[in-house]
Amino acid sequence: MMNIVYLTSFYYLVKLGSVSKAAEKLTYAQSTVSYHLKSLQNDYGLLYVKKAGNIDLTEKGQLIFEFIEEFIEKEEKLQKKINPTQDTLRIGTISSIMTFILTEKLAGFRRSNQQLKIEIVLKEESQLIDMLLNDQLDCIYIFDEKIDIASAYSVSKKEVPFDLISKGMLDIEHLDEYRMILTEKNCSYRAAFLKEWTFKEKVVVTLSLESPKEIIRSLQASNEMAFLPRYVTDQLPNAVFDRQELILDTPFYLQFIYDSKNSLAVDFFKKVIVET
Repeated sequence: MMNIVYLTSFYYLVKLGSVSKAAEKLTYAQSTVSYHLKSLQNDYGLLYVKKAGNIDLTEKGQLIFEFIEEFIEKEEKLQKKINPTQDTLRIGTISSIMTFILTEKLAGFRRSNQQLKIEIVLKEESQLIDMLLNDQLDCIYIFDEKIDIASAYSVSKKEVPFDLISKGMLDIEHLDEYRMILTEKNCSYRAAFLKEWTFKEKVVVTLSLESPKEIIRSLQASNEMAFLPRYVTDQLPNAVFDRQELILDTPFYLQFIYDSKNSLAVDFFKKVIVET
């Protein structure tokens, strides 16, 4: 007879990509999860192979994973019927995406899904990814370099360029003559800019602000210059601001990452993200 506890450890190994993350999710010691996996393979043979940090399933492993995945889904549905509660969609994102992309679209989604509770978590990208993998979020919408994530998750991505923007006329050939302000402390694109352009052009950052709205207010009141993604600058009036594209060596993408088995996240993706 199959041991559901052992199978659950196997399921989260595949879903999360490592023994340590599976153990954290299940609140087991890593040695306990390793024992479960060893016992399963003693009973059923080789179930998976680790390659370059990924879990590649054998034919037997795939069959067993599909079995326990279906079992867990049915158990969750049964629990909801036995203990009905309001469905909650937990979305993680960053400040600029929330302000310039999601706020308006969420309003329409909420109107057509009034029985659904929506929780928004604003954190930096790396924290959001960890929360998704640990089942603390149902989906995340981030702006980052291309993310490699466990195969159990679906990723929709769209490359977005960057602009330098200023109230006055920009001269991209003489960036060192400008005062530079950046937004979204700790975000990935800010770190990439600092690493690349402060070295290349000796750009000096004179002020860091928390949100895109703050930086736009500062630009309106000064002749400073900012570095922002196009999904922000596209919503600013050309009559007021001058902008020029600035290319980073590494492309950045708007990325919506979700579990394709999560019906709430799939519905949100189809109704909100696909139209973005």
